[in-house]
Amino acid sequence: MRQPMRMKFLLLVPGLLVLAAPSLAQPVQRRAAPGVKDAMRRCRLLPLPQVVDGARARMGDARWIGADLDILSCVYTLKFLRDGAVIWVEMDGQSGRYLGQTGN
Repeated sequence: MRQPMRMKFLLLVPGLLVLAAPSLAQPVQRRAAPGVKDAMRRCRLLPLPQVVDGARARMGDARWIGADLDILSCVYTLKFLRDGAVIWVEMDGQSGRYLGQTGN
């Protein structure tokens, strides 16, 4: 009696994998971190690419590597890399105005 049960199990597993394959193949959708959409409405934030472009004009050959958002102050901290050193640039998220930087 164990043999038929084992055979059913062995036939069931590949069938389940075939059914699950389309959902596993779906591209991962990027979503904003929790609270960012609310902050964008509350702060009336500029789009991040626009803020980054403003900072890039100041940073010359430094490479942009990421950003953080302080939801309470509506300030973006943009991270740039130049000659192995990280530079943090603070930008006002509402106006895009340069606020200052730390690092070389």
